[in-house]
Amino acid sequence: MGIHEAIRSFAPNEKRRRVRLTKARAGNVMVFRCKDLTRLFRHRHGVTLSDDDAGREDAALMLAHLAARTDPEERMDHFLDLQCPWMAAGDRVIAKALAANSRTWWTADQLAAQVNLSMNVRTMLGITTIGAIDCDRDARKALRLEKQRLRQRDNRKRARKPSKPLGGISERAFAIREVLPEIGWRSVREISDGLANSASFAGLSAIKGAIHTALKEAEIRGLVRIRQETGPRGLPVKFVARCSE
Repeated sequence: MGIHEAIRSFAPNEKRRRVRLTKARAGNVMVFRCKDLTRLFRHRHGVTLSDDDAGREDAALMLAHLAARTDPEERMDHFLDLQCPWMAAGDRVIAKALAANSRTWWTADQLAAQVNLSMNVRTMLGITTIGAIDCDRDARKALRLEKQRLRQRDNRKRARKPSKPLGGISERAFAIREVLPEIGWRSVREISDGLANSASFAGLSAIKGAIHTALKEAEIRGLVRIRQETGPRGLPVKFVARCSE
């Protein structure tokens, strides 16, 4: 199949064509859909599209979407320069002309069928504007609602389980004070190392953020003093010391 036939395969099909109602409506999703197509093509072809029938078909599909965006000529040239360096100059002109005259608009599920996208690959690549051949619109909506329900349930659980106070001070703020020496300053990195086995910070995936939050509380409560200096790489480094009781 030559480039001419590949591009004509994306010409409007009267049985499934859905003409764009307004340019603005198509443009809103085109930006994200082009990014999704780029992710998918990079996954399937690599840095550039392959010089075969599959690569030509995918090039025609991307050009049809780029033609609906602002500055279409510049965007199509940029795409062809980067992704299709093997395409002849004459074929490039014809490909861009056919894309510019195309009035085809694919729904998410239509485009999924066109590129044969499965739900597993869709999820792995973080694609949102293209459907899945094995999970239609209604099924995807049900999955989103279920994820939302689980998030809301987890949020309610966290709201019902406040952190345990210790004399008006949270355990984490108090734990930070306990790892500090009676005299002298310690960097936040040294404090993090000292809290590696602390029960107050056990099981946290974002321990850095938890330590910085606890440091702010400890400073406000008068447990510690914090100063900031410039490190050897020119970046700010925080140092912490105990406040005298």
